Amino acid sequence: MLACMELADLFIATIKELGELDDIVSPTTLMPGLADSEIDLLMLCNLESILTGIEWESVFDRDYGCPLREDGPDGPWIYLVSKQLLDSLQCLSPEAILECARVWSDYDEWTLRTDACIESIAAVISSLAALAKRALTENKQVFIWTRP
Repeated sequence: MLACMELADLFIATIKELGELDDIVSPTTLMPGLADSEIDLLMLCNLESILTGIEWESVFDRDYGCPLREDGPDGPWIYLVSKQLLDSLQCLSPEAILECARVWSDYDEWTLRTDACIESIAAVISSLAALAKRALTENKQVFIWTRP
């Protein structure tokens, strides 16, 4: 299942709002978020590992091993983004964002892209940080919606 994920959107909502979705189409058409966020679930785990120092496998097993919602074995799936990642993202300074982008850029998911550079990766992190801040301010959570 995870190896074929290609498209992921991140969005903010409450658990109640998530439960009110009729079907699992991209929630960014209905809720604030980042459509075509350039990252998938595995990349999100890598980022959390970088920011928290927790091994990737532990992050995945703890937070992303099972979707909150799924539309069958072929997806799409919705996962709750961990509070640890949101807390880490919202505290990043511009310098810390650049340093994180440098480290994250060494991962295969970025090195295999021809258009990835430190600045574009930092922009992705900045967008994620802004989404995390908004979610925490609005007392909502961040979710990742993904499909093959």
